[in-house]
Amino acid sequence: MGLINQKFQNLAFQKERDKIFLLLNIQLHWHHKKL
Repeated sequence: MGLINQKFQNLAFQKERDKIFLLLNIQLHWHHKKL
């Protein structure tokens, strides 16, 4: 059970990380557009 839980946590972490990267990319994109 622990292994499955760990895998699930990794998946959730990757999703959150992707979300953060996406937000950063959007912010950078808009920043460059303003310049």
